[in-house]
Amino acid sequence: MSIRTTINGSGKSCKATVWETGQEAKIFHGDTAEAQAEAYAAERDAAAPARGASVEPTNARMTLQGTILTVVMDLSYRGGMSSTGKTLQVASTHGNRRFDVGGKPVYVGVNAYAKP
Repeated sequence: MSIRTTINGSGKSCKATVWETGQEAKIFHGDTAEAQAEAYAAERDAAAPARGASVEPTNARMTLQGTILTVVMDLSYRGGMSSTGKTLQVASTHGNRRFDVGGKPVYVGVNAYAKP
């Protein structure tokens, strides 16, 4: 699989776009590259959801009773396409969920997907 990119440069930074996924990356160069990268990262992090911010699960419910974790998903559900466009989302916890079992944390993450 080949990934095509275009690079548009102006002065001290370039922007590369990976056409297959639509994701972008910034490339810094020159004497001020480190400072530019740090400023960009701070701006990006300020716009992102807070770390630990909870995103509601999609078509997934997890219930802990004692030490038994029950995960319920409707496997007939078809959500949106994945970011790569290769699969359909069926269910997701959107990352790991923490459960305290016996006073210790246990992390569980579940994703279910289907081919279109």
